[in-house]
Amino acid sequence: NKPLFLKGPISMDWISEAAKLPGKALHLAVAIQWLAGMGSPTKLKITAKALELLGVSKDAYRDGLRRLEEAELISVERRVGQFPWVSINPKDSKKIL
Repeated sequence: NKPLFLKGPISMDWISEAAKLPGKALHLAVAIQWLAGMGSPTKLKITAKALELLGVSKDAYRDGLRRLEEAELISVERRVGQFPWVSINPKDSKKIL
């Protein structure tokens, strides 16, 4: 088995905003960043493996997705009967600091 890793750079402003959200939003944010580093950083689907690795249940996934979207950290394109497509929205550090 190959070791798993997060590929950067990952904005600390983005992670910091995700960390302030309740529930498992930060766990889901890490999963999103991990998947972005492994494939397309512009548009991705969350995998069951990513959720399992970070201990995110289906309910926590739906809640975290909504919270990250409301915080404008991600954009979500939903399609009936499919996992949604997720895009990472960059955070402007001038607005945060």
